Amino acid sequence: MEIFLRFVTLVGSLLLILVWPPFVQAQSGDFSYQGNLIVSGQPANGSFDIEFALFDALANGAQIGSTLTRTNVSATNGAFSVVLNFPGAFSGPPRFVELRVRPAGGGAYVTLAPRQLVTSTPYAIRSSNSNAADTATTANNAGNLNNQPSSFYTNAGNLSTGTLPSARLAGTYSQALNLSNTSNVYAGSGSALTSLDASNISAGTLSDARLSGNVAFKNSINNFTNTNSFNFGTKSLQIRNDSGLVPGLNVTGSGGNLGILRLRNSLEIWPSDDASRSGYLDVRNAAGSSSISLNGENGNITSTGTITTANLNATTAISAPNLPAIKAAQTFRDARGLGPNRITVNNSFQTLETLNVNVPASGFLLLTATANIASVWVSSSGGLTVIRGHLKIEETTSGSPTQLVEKTSYLIPITTASVNNAADVIVVSWVVPVSAAGQRSFQSVITADGGLYIYTTTLSAQYFPNSL
Repeated sequence: MEIFLRFVTLVGSLLLILVWPPFVQAQSGDFSYQGNLIVSGQPANGSFDIEFALFDALANGAQIGSTLTRTNVSATNGAFSVVLNFPGAFSGPPRFVELRVRPAGGGAYVTLAPRQLVTSTPYAIRSSNSNAADTATTANNAGNLNNQPSSFYTNAGNLSTGTLPSARLAGTYSQALNLSNTSNVYAGSGSALTSLDASNISAGTLSDARLSGNVAFKNSINNFTNTNSFNFGTKSLQIRNDSGLVPGLNVTGSGGNLGILRLRNSLEIWPSDDASRSGYLDVRNAAGSSSISLNGENGNITSTGTITTANLNATTAISAPNLPAIKAAQTFRDARGLGPNRITVNNSFQTLETLNVNVPASGFLLLTATANIASVWVSSSGGLTVIRGHLKIEETTSGSPTQLVEKTSYLIPITTASVNNAADVIVVSWVVPVSAAGQRSFQSVITADGGLYIYTTTLSAQYFPNSL
């Protein structure tokens, strides 16, 4: 038998170098075990007790055979040699030898770790039952290496040490892989990655193409197909362009809602940030030309068309400070006397119309009241030669009425049934200065000395700003 083995083992302050030099041993399990023992960094000199145990695994595992003890092993300049024999232990599977060393005669044994794999070189062992191999016509185990078939070394599960080259890491892995090293580099398109959780992405930038079609982009046209509410809280929405281009908010649509911009409260047009231009409202016609413009700097209105009173809502206050605005109240009563809706006044007071005006700013209010009246037919004038109707405008802002103006109409009482009633239209106007914005209240009142019929009545207030 010829054996050559070499081990290097470091435990604590003991360094053991084991050498099995080649020698010839016929039909026997004995083999010479030589090594070099280093103690505290120096070659050992003296006697040592050494235990040898054989196992079937690098760690844990089962012990093969009994422990061999060699006492008073002499080491000179670190070199020592013993003869060992583990009968029937080397039948093919891997074997690992464990050494325990102590000074000769006493003390605790020091176990050298890790265990060392027992390997052999070609022609290292000629077993006692190998004579038949000299004349064998077949050799079933000729492919074995270290008493292991070649399939043992093609199974990665049998690899306990070393590093696999990257070229060997390929294929499909059915078990979970934990790649926790931050230096790992992943190459490729990533098209085969599935079940990714976007919440785990903590760095980098996703391209626009990877985002959902429901995400709005800052540099693209966004079409909102549903009714959306944008709540800015205490912030504001600014549509601007500081590069010199004219920014804009374009509202388009179809059908009856073509190009309609609705604002629930008010529209405020402020000057530019650098105060180089005041607020400016410009309304364009179909040809793109300015048809109505309002200059906030001087309050001038420029119009290429005609603004008619038919386009004004008489029941709603117009609050633009630089626009004349009108509000009116009126009641129609049939002057032909065909209906019961006329009012009869005879030596009494009668409130005709009331009006609340929201004044936008300082300026003037032009108040106008009208009343269609006619004398009541009586069988006897009672000595009256004339019936007087008094139409008044009163302000009721403070609660109590204050008379502003009064106009009187004179009618002759009619005592002959075949003669038509005398009639007249009383019109009275008054200008009220306004010093500040706010609500003002007014009413029209009529009194009569005698009997009067009251038909259609009106009360209006027209606002004019200070500057003309």
